[in-house]
Amino acid sequence: MDRSDLKYPVFLSASLPVHPFERPDKDPKYWESRQLLILREAIRELAVTVLPHGGLVFGGHPAVNPLILGVADRLDHDYSRKTGKKISSHQHRILVYQSRHFMKVLPHEIESFRHVVLTQAASKSRILFSVQEKESASDREASLLYMRYRMIGKQGAPWATEAFPQAGDLALERKERFGSDEFQAAFFLGGMNGVEQEFEIFRAFHPETPIFLLPTTGSASRFLFNRYRYLYSEEMAKELESATTFAALYDQLLWSSPSWQPDPPFFPKDLPGVALNEE
Repeated sequence: MDRSDLKYPVFLSASLPVHPFERPDKDPKYWESRQLLILREAIRELAVTVLPHGGLVFGGHPAVNPLILGVADRLDHDYSRKTGKKISSHQHRILVYQSRHFMKVLPHEIESFRHVVLTQAASKSRILFSVQEKESASDREASLLYMRYRMIGKQGAPWATEAFPQAGDLALERKERFGSDEFQAAFFLGGMNGVEQEFEIFRAFHPETPIFLLPTTGSASRFLFNRYRYLYSEEMAKELESATTFAALYDQLLWSSPSWQPDPPFFPKDLPGVALNEE
């Protein structure tokens, strides 16, 4: 297949579920439905497919970072071996977001990325959850939510200012790096409740952008696919549902997929918002 350059970057939402003993606050269903080998292969193959032709945006995760870095290094090595020229262009196509809330425990791989956006930590006292949600929220969750808005959102949504008081900050880094606040497509692989939250935020800001859930990667992606299977034609749903190798599938989805139909039942007013911690 002739792969032309992608007009906009691709968004990746992925994480490897952790054992309930490590994170008792997480629903054990994510761990119980894990497909770690398939998930790792899906992440690696997406980077292999996208990086030679466009940008890749994702939130830093200790299990995902080395997979993406490994692909970028390998692509650079293969290019240098083929042409005799030493380059690092594939790194320049990666934009990673990370919250400053995790500054003391940031994975060392973050330092290896050339383009990292460190977003402000946020306080749960400033999070715009409902009263019930706010009681169980944490500074960690508030900081991650703020990072996700910065990573996924864009200016111009009529409801964004109310949900996100710093709406003017949305997508600044993406526009600077890639010249646009749009995405070519989004892929949601494996993961836990954070992947589910990023899915909802993405749908709210980018209803006309293709979203792909790969249920064979397990965990959150499987649960989301079961809930939103109606977004796809029966033919596409069957392909997504049976995929265990991904190169040909990604080619199809990024370069020859049918027009995407926005999801009309979704109302972005249901999203939580978050404000900066000004302390």
